[in-house]
Amino acid sequence: GIRLALGATPQGILRMVLRQGLVFVGAGLAVGIVAALFVGKLVTSFLYGVKPSDVWTYAGVVVLLLLVGRLAAFLPARRASDRPMAMACFRLVTFYKVGLVAVSSKELCQVCIT
Repeated sequence: GIRLALGATPQGILRMVLRQGLVFVGAGLAVGIVAALFVGKLVTSFLYGVKPSDVWTYAGVVVLLLLVGRLAAFLPARRASDRPMAMACFRLVTFYKVGLVAVSSKELCQVCIT
């Protein structure tokens, strides 16, 4: 909400929050794939009909986790971009009055305080 009050567009906020969420998903997938390749060799005896380094299994898991991660990032991103600017300004002014926001934030949001 505060970013909207300071001039960001809803599409920009949506993109920013989605990008931040997908960075974490990508990092988790990279670490998970490397770990799965190492651990897969240890559990070979438990696998039936699938090799520990089966490309199709890894591809399916990556696609599924990317879809779930994108949905998990999209819901808060949509909520963040739908905040009314008036509510953000009200909260910014309230935070300023109780001393939780620096003076620079007040100066950036002069339109909210008038």
